[in-house]
Amino acid sequence: MKLIAFILLVAATLFAALMLAHYLGKAGTERRPLFPFRPFNCRPCLTFWLAMLLWALPAYRAALACAACGWATFPTALWGLVGLGVAASLALFFYEKSKYCIHE
Repeated sequence: MKLIAFILLVAATLFAALMLAHYLGKAGTERRPLFPFRPFNCRPCLTFWLAMLLWALPAYRAALACAACGWATFPTALWGLVGLGVAASLALFFYEKSKYCIHE
């Protein structure tokens, strides 16, 4: 039962990080870019890096909790959660890239 609660908590945290990155990426590039240099002045790139940064601390804390319960060692849990965050951030990046394109 603890494992199911842990998985649901990780999924909810990842979803919240992705949604926050999506809306912050929109707000950071809507009128003028938040940062005047690449890769942070395009919406998909900024969204990807925000998702990665917003997922870093929760992944670390979840890996600590996973190691404390004895489900996996800390490095294994951390690499697994970071891989999950990278995969989800890349999926969000490609979604943003396919949604917003400029046709000349």
